[in-house]
Amino acid sequence: MLSGDDYTGCGGRGDAMITPGELQDITPVQWDQQQAVQSIILDTLRAHGYQPVSTPLLEYASMIVNAMPNARNRSLVQLVDRDHIMVLRPDHTVPIARLVGMHMRNKTGPIRLCYVGPIYYRDDAGACVEQSQIGVELIGESPDADADVLLILTQVLDALQLSDWLIDVGHVDTMASGLDYRYSGIPARGAAALTDAPEALQSVIQACNHPKIVPNRAVVNDVTYYTGIVFEAMVPTWGGVIATGGRYDGLLAQFGPDRPAVGFCLNMNAIMAVLP
Repeated sequence: MLSGDDYTGCGGRGDAMITPGELQDITPVQWDQQQAVQSIILDTLRAHGYQPVSTPLLEYASMIVNAMPNARNRSLVQLVDRDHIMVLRPDHTVPIARLVGMHMRNKTGPIRLCYVGPIYYRDDAGACVEQSQIGVELIGESPDADADVLLILTQVLDALQLSDWLIDVGHVDTMASGLDYRYSGIPARGAAALTDAPEALQSVIQACNHPKIVPNRAVVNDVTYYTGIVFEAMVPTWGGVIATGGRYDGLLAQFGPDRPAVGFCLNMNAIMAVLP
């Protein structure tokens, strides 16, 4: 049997008193605060017909990498289970697409799903990071789906009584153009950003007609399954992104019937940091 003095492989005896990587404990007070915030968000989502689902914390690495080619091995938290390489879930959208393909392939009409749970990835320094997320996926044909999802996000942010927030909306076609609108001299945010913008971006801004939903050609997201609008919610005075999302037509076809889809996720770590 090993004694406490024998556990010195990673950093000495102090390892027994710390958590791995960027992982953190949650105290009773923090737990109660997070549960209260989660209840507000989930009540808002369920009021719009979104039904909760859950996927395993572990997924086959091959499934994740095939669906997310940019999920480089060095960013995934991997485990070996007999002859299989597994990863801690780095994303919710891909596992939910798999869930729909396996268990809801015969369901017709729009599918509205929501979820709560952590994801795990390695940061640029190689440390394991845990991020708690709450999000929605609107799967299937639905009129004005992009605008509907964006407006639901505004209701969530209002329900949290966050007054100083903004949702920037871009499009993958402007991302793929190779132009960096943050530095090119072209106005990135506001009405000028709609000049020569993709029709999908123009139409969603018009359909939302919300003063805090603005076009921004500088929105960049490196998730390769996005195919249309992409967006991020931020609190400018705080300086960080609290939610991200976009359209991802084509992903569902990897697991079952091809269906259009759009969704968003809220970063609970950021939400808890920015709440008054």
